[in-house]
Amino acid sequence: VWALAALGVIPALLVVWPSLAGFYTDWLWFQNLGFGVVFSAVLVTKISLGLTIWLLAAAIAWLNLRLALRLSPVPDRDEPAFRANEEGVPVPDPAVLAPRMILPASLIIGAFAGMLGWGAWDTFLRFRHQQPFGEADPIFGRDIGFYFFTIHVLDFAAGLLFALCAVSLLGAVAVYSVRRAAQDGGGPISFLRRRGMGSWRRNARST
Repeated sequence: VWALAALGVIPALLVVWPSLAGFYTDWLWFQNLGFGVVFSAVLVTKISLGLTIWLLAAAIAWLNLRLALRLSPVPDRDEPAFRANEEGVPVPDPAVLAPRMILPASLIIGAFAGMLGWGAWDTFLRFRHQQPFGEADPIFGRDIGFYFFTIHVLDFAAGLLFALCAVSLLGAVAVYSVRRAAQDGGGPISFLRRRGMGSWRRNARST
């Protein structure tokens, strides 16, 4: 048990320790220069922006996957995957496991979106503390500052929403397809059922 724990802890330390060392070094450097407030503002912005986008993205993905699960047909949960000597040997079926995987999948999708938000802290801070240039562009009549600060936030939000919608759509199609195939008697698990039952019966007869 201790050996397995060491195998899990050592790689984690190799990944986390350099990040912690870099974080502590940056904190000492900012403190030494008298800019500890700047470091704290950047850190708070990263954490708040990452957590907010993570929760919003996970909620959107979860709602889409739940809707796909609700609209998809319900597969047969009682049919075993294989039979040998009149005993059923179950095999994990993606169609049956889909409801349990929706929440973890949504959290993972939200985590990736949160990491993108974590990396966009400077864009958000420039937008939050923007100042007008006092001069409008001749075509749209907007202040020049819009193209330096606001448009980058809008571009980031549009790209993030597009990626989130694409991933949610693919997940919804996968959920519906797997459950539909299981309902119709197709799919890889149903194929394994038919192949497995036949092979196990032949083995039972030969023995």
